Formats: sequence, C-alpha cells, structure tokens
Amino acid sequence: MRFRLDGSYHIPIVQLVEQEIKRNAKKIATIGELSKDVILAGVFKRTYVDRENGVPFLGGRDITQLNPKVEKFLSTSVHAARIKKELEVFENYVLISDRGTIGKVQIVPKHWNGWAVSQNIIKVIAKSNDIAGYLFCFFNSDYGQILIKRETYGSVVDMIDDKNVSGIQVPLLNNEKKQKEINDLVL
Repeated sequence: MRFRLDGSYHIPIVQLVEQEIKRNAKKIATIGELSKDVILAGVFKRTYVDRENGVPFLGGRDITQLNPKVEKFLSTSVHAARIKKELEVFENYVLISDRGTIGKVQIVPKHWNGWAVSQNIIKVIAKSNDIAGYLFCFFNSDYGQILIKRETYGSVVDMIDDKNVSGIQVPLLNNEKKQKEINDLVL
C-alpha cells in the first residue's frame, strides 16, 4: 500500500493499468531504479534580474512550450548554489509539473541547457540517454498519466513529490528493439 490510506490512491483503473503493464513487460522498474536522481527543489524567495545577470527561469506553464518566451531571469549571484544543486536543467532531463495541474511532462531540449526551473517542477535525471526518451514517452501515455496522477495528494492544492515519482512503476518492454526505437525517436 506504500503507506497510502487515501482512497484516491487505490482507484480501480490503476489496478487495471498495473496488470496490463505487467502482462506486456519484460520487467517492471521504478523511476528511482531508472534514474540517477529525482529532484524537487525547495521553496525559496526568488530574486529576479535582467538577462545579463541571471539565468532563464521557467515555470510550470512554460515547460509545455518548445521555445518559451522567457520573461524571468533568476539572479546567478544570489541563487548560484541553489541553481547548481536543485534548479538547473540539461538536455534530456524529464520534467513533471508537481503542483496544481499535475503531470504536465516535457523533455529538456538542448537549447535549455543551464536554464533553471521553478520548485513546482520535478526533475527526473535518467541513468542514461538509452532510457530518457522512453521515460518521457511513457509519462505522456495514458497509462503513464494515470500512474502519475495516482500519486496526487493535498486537500486544497493537488501535489506530488520526488518520493512519489520515484516509486512510479515503468514497464521495460519485452521487445528491446521497439523500446530503443521509441527512445531514439523521442530524442
């Protein structure tokens, strides 16, 4: 039960999804097993600056756009340590919105390297590029969305966290060639 007693965690559709992915998988692995790290930044007071003195800063709404109009720049002098440790993203990180609208998913394109994302976005750093594209694709599937949204908690604002995401089960396909093809097409 993963210490979850809330009814929304145990909805019947999730059981059907889990049965289906197990039936068609070579192996079931958790996000925690398939990633180097799953990071949720802490809440902090932001200091915004001009473009020359900051790093582009993306919010949850921005991650759904391939080329977002960046209007906020986070101060590199004030937030250098936090940017490096929690906020900075690089190519092929998988991003998941974690507050309000749960489960918007994006894979970081190369031109976002070094940008920062808000504390409302969970960063999944895949163990390698051999799985990053597949994870992105799975999270965007109907099954992946159900498994992400299952992890929702909160009474006023829906939320998920890094621990919840780490426990999400992902099917590794019997057909490894097809899994690689999916991964490579995404990347």
